[in-house]
Amino acid sequence: AKRSEHGVWIGNLSYATDKKMLQAFFSSCGKPTRVHLPCSRPGTLTMQRRFAYVDFATADEVASAIALSETMLDGRK
Repeated sequence: AKRSEHGVWIGNLSYATDKKMLQAFFSSCGKPTRVHLPCSRPGTLTMQRRFAYVDFATADEVASAIALSETMLDGRK
């Protein structure tokens, strides 16, 4: 799927962080329209990278998400 113009890059994620955790974490900003956790090798969950892309419907939702920068998520900032 194509990335939205209303997306944010999330770094320094725990290897245990999954899509549901990210959706719940950002639910206060609005409903994420897409959460993408790239893997080093397709189909390999154990090789998941420690970053994600989260897309939102509006620029206001993105601003709310950016305001959460440095907030603890799954034991990491």
